[in-house]
Amino acid sequence: MVAPLDQELKDLLSKSDKSIQIYLDWGKYDLRSKVQGWSVVQDCRNFSEFLNKEGYALVGGEVNNGFGWANWRNRTDKILEMFFPLQKTMK
Repeated sequence: MVAPLDQELKDLLSKSDKSIQIYLDWGKYDLRSKVQGWSVVQDCRNFSEFLNKEGYALVGGEVNNGFGWANWRNRTDKILEMFFPLQKTMK
């Protein structure tokens, strides 16, 4: 079964230009609940596969840590570089 948010994102992307770059990363140890049957890790893996299959330029991926600011701060440079690429200066 597809989660409603997952399907909503897929619907929005179906209307977008495939030349956009998408940043998505998640931690190997992100939130999950075996009791309730959900996993942020598996949802991100599935969504990443969908994006790759559809031909979107995906930046990021699975990293070997968890969730929260203590882990995100280690990747802030990659996130900023994707959204604000360095401009080459002309000499």
